[in-house]
Amino acid sequence: MLNLGPSYRSQGPCSEEIVSKVSPSAALVAAVEDAFSQLAQGKVDVPMPMHIGIGETAAAGPGDCHVKGGYIEGAPTWTVKLACVSFYNNVAKGLPAGSGVFVVCDAANGAPKVGFHTTLGFHTAFLVGSMMLSVRFLNYAGCV
Repeated sequence: MLNLGPSYRSQGPCSEEIVSKVSPSAALVAAVEDAFSQLAQGKVDVPMPMHIGIGETAAAGPGDCHVKGGYIEGAPTWTVKLACVSFYNNVAKGLPAGSGVFVVCDAANGAPKVGFHTTLGFHTAFLVGSMMLSVRFLNYAGCV
C-alpha cells in the first residue's frame, strides 16, 4: 500500500529499492526491444495521454498531471502511469517538483497487482532508456 502524504514516501518498496535490484542485462534490453517490436506490429494499445493542468491559486499549483498507459496483446499485465510534473513551488518546501505512481494491473481480472511511487528522476530514467533504444531502432531502419 502506498502512502502519498507530504513526505512522498511509500510504505512498500520504493522505486529506488526496486531499481537497486534491477541491473542492466541482455535479458532486460531484449524485453524492452521486444516491447518496441510489438508496438511496431500494432500489438500494443497505447491510448492518447490525458493531461490535467493545475493553475496556480492560493490552494494549488502550479503544475501538470499526465496519465498514460498501455497493454501489449497477450501480456498478463497492463500498466498505467500518473506523472505529476512542473510543481516547481514544491522545491521551496523541500519536496520534489515531480512525482508519480505506476500501477501494474492483472490483465485477466483488472485488479491492481502492484503500485509504486516514484520521483521525477525515476520517470526520466525510463524515458531516456526508451529513447536510447528508439534511436538504435531508427539507426537500423536508416532513419537517422
